[in-house]
Amino acid sequence: MLTRFRKQINLYIDRIAYIFLKVNIKPNTITLLGLVISVTSVPLAYFNYLIPLLFIIVLSAFMDVLDGAVARLSANVTPFGGVLDSFCDRIEELFYIMSLIIIGLPVHLGLISLALSYLTSYVRALGELRGLKMEGIGIAERAERILLILTSILLAIILQGHELFVLGLTIPIIILILLSFVTVLQRIYYIYRSLNQKH
Repeated sequence: MLTRFRKQINLYIDRIAYIFLKVNIKPNTITLLGLVISVTSVPLAYFNYLIPLLFIIVLSAFMDVLDGAVARLSANVTPFGGVLDSFCDRIEELFYIMSLIIIGLPVHLGLISLALSYLTSYVRALGELRGLKMEGIGIAERAERILLILTSILLAIILQGHELFVLGLTIPIIILILLSFVTVLQRIYYIYRSLNQKH
């Protein structure tokens, strides 16, 4: 859904990416840095530092965007880089959801959202293995999922100490679950239709 705005966003991302290029920081290093940053979300949630938690997830997610920009601008896009990026993305989302559960998200909702997040990525990988272009297919890609997670934490910050705290934390994740479910169906249908057209 946010893919249509990617060109405008990339203009700003590229400016920062050029700085990393000048100091010769490799894309895979940025990917791993994003993963390391994401790990800190769990202890921050445990000690209930919600504002730093929000900042850490923003920074970690930004690293995920930045590594791709640096790889593209340096003509250093490699198959292993794509594998590492996808692998780290899955671990980072695990830490994000764990941090939400720690601060009060019902466990079952966290597990469902995590499972659907993995399924959306898995179905995309299945399509790409069969030569299909899967980018932009589905209403909720990684960017939309991260925005909903950030919205959940932002509402938790606003409603901290209020009786509506858990509700504020939960609503964006319920939306995430619904959109992820729709995305899985959209991608499966897209793969089905595309593969049938080839025969």
